[in-house]
Amino acid sequence: MFKKYFVIPLLLISTQAFAWFCPNNFNLIQLGDSIDKIKTECGKPLAETSSKQDPKTPQEWRYYVAVNPPNPATVQMSVVFSASGVVNNITVNAMSLASTSLCGGTISVGNTMQAVKAACGTPPFINKGQAAQGNDKPIVVNELTYGGPPPNTLVFESGILTERK
Repeated sequence: MFKKYFVIPLLLISTQAFAWFCPNNFNLIQLGDSIDKIKTECGKPLAETSSKQDPKTPQEWRYYVAVNPPNPATVQMSVVFSASGVVNNITVNAMSLASTSLCGGTISVGNTMQAVKAACGTPPFINKGQAAQGNDKPIVVNELTYGGPPPNTLVFESGILTERK
């Protein structure tokens, strides 16, 4: 009986609870909105950039880490990322780990590619998977920067809002 009273209010929460205000006014925006809708709702940005990225694919990054620096022997550390760029698995000499600080900074399952690169540097070996059929075209990434304390950057992939920095 208690579960019903807890679940029913959750079902009544509006999708607007997951929205946020434009960086420079009080219009509501949310993930999944188009770049045209954001420009209409939020106005002209201070800066706008556009770039192309390779399609998102699963990747394996390999590092060869010296455990005892005077000794030239190394261990192999493999970090596997999902297509969304999040760590799925960390393996050191064939042993799976949830986290490690072997490369200097600590990395964990669930970290982003940027977090791993910040902790471990650029990997000497990258094995990229193949993009799903039909998803092999470059992704257009747009960033709109709006003023405000602090400035906000909205990130779009293929014209759809995916992130707020």
